[in-house]
Amino acid sequence: MLITQVIKPTVLVRAEKAIGSGTIVYSSKSEDKVRTLVLTCHHVIEGLISTQAVWNSLLGRKVRREIRKRAEVVNFTYNQNAECVGSTSYNARIVAYDAKADLALLELEDTEHLFPYVADVISIQKYNQLVHPGIEVVAAGSPNGYPIVITKGFLSFKGIEIANFPYNIISSCIFSGNSGGSVMALVGDSYKFIGIVARVAVSQISMFSQQIVTHVGFSICFKTIHKFLTENYYRFILDKVNFTYQSEKKLREQFIRKEKAKAEYFERLEKQDLPEYMRSEVPDGDLP
Repeated sequence: MLITQVIKPTVLVRAEKAIGSGTIVYSSKSEDKVRTLVLTCHHVIEGLISTQAVWNSLLGRKVRREIRKRAEVVNFTYNQNAECVGSTSYNARIVAYDAKADLALLELEDTEHLFPYVADVISIQKYNQLVHPGIEVVAAGSPNGYPIVITKGFLSFKGIEIANFPYNIISSCIFSGNSGGSVMALVGDSYKFIGIVARVAVSQISMFSQQIVTHVGFSICFKTIHKFLTENYYRFILDKVNFTYQSEKKLREQFIRKEKAKAEYFERLEKQDLPEYMRSEVPDGDLP
């Protein structure tokens, strides 16, 4: 059960100057293509996101545009004895991220390979009702690029606030490179995805040195993950009955078009150099 529900859905995530872990939370065929999504921490892939000044002929000046480079996702292969016998690398696009919440969602560019082992994401109702301090948890990740390592522990504290976001404290041993990896809780007779390894406690040894406390880890609370996926129109990861990849894609594209139209509207106003009192608020409907 640990092999199929915890180890195999966990992957290595590599950026240009960072290495971490991730969790396959969705892999399904739609529109004759396989869509595979991986959740990880923003700080693992933040080096792949930058802004660049690009000339805008309409405004007659340079404007800043966001550039997102590809991440590398490595999936490990295991034999019948649960021994790692190889790995496969995939390029992945950053499709959504929230720097403050330290979350990022990657979509693999491979649209042919269906991943049979996907994390079982807990529902928000079960998380609130069944996940409590004392429940057994397993942290999984790829420490320093090695094949997936798991460590057992307990949920020690639920909902501690760090930088205005709720985190859970777990007693599972955390290694360098585990960031972005999965935290699974034993709910009933199966492991459910309840969080992401994000931080580790440190103790001050001297004025110039610190020591990592590996058995005090901080995982991103599932409520934060649920909000992140909902706000970015990836609710089919949370609820496959009421939402689909296609329906959420349509809503996401509508939202993006509306936001682009708003931006273009304000750019035209800026180009016309109208006085502030002549600029009306942007309507909710179609823009001029």
